[in-house]
Amino acid sequence: LRNEGSRSIPAIVNNVDTQPIRQLQTIFPVHTAEDDFEEIDHPGMAFASSGLERAKILLPEKADSLSASIRVPKFWNPPEYGPDGVRSFLGNNGERFMTDEEARLFGSIDPNTKQETIFVSVASYRDPEC
Repeated sequence: LRNEGSRSIPAIVNNVDTQPIRQLQTIFPVHTAEDDFEEIDHPGMAFASSGLERAKILLPEKADSLSASIRVPKFWNPPEYGPDGVRSFLGNNGERFMTDEEARLFGSIDPNTKQETIFVSVASYRDPEC
């Protein structure tokens, strides 16, 4: 076990050495580089009754600029979480809940204040501009 202040972190979790993960967690804040984006289909369009055409009717002033795709940051998947990626490391791709040890190895730690943080984003499928 590694003692991280008031927390004890196992040296190995899911056959992955946790030291590189702990180092990654101290890079705060994490920024997305310009080339770390990808274009995906907007999830809200699948739920709209007639998709993009309906959105253009609802927002006529933006009809020419509306698109059924959006530019988003790529899914965060650093190699420190092992060869199968962070989804496999945390809960085996959704087959089970994260363990306490896995949860402690997710998110960032401000190196100055030692406060833990995690970013969560929610997009509205009802808002084509979200």
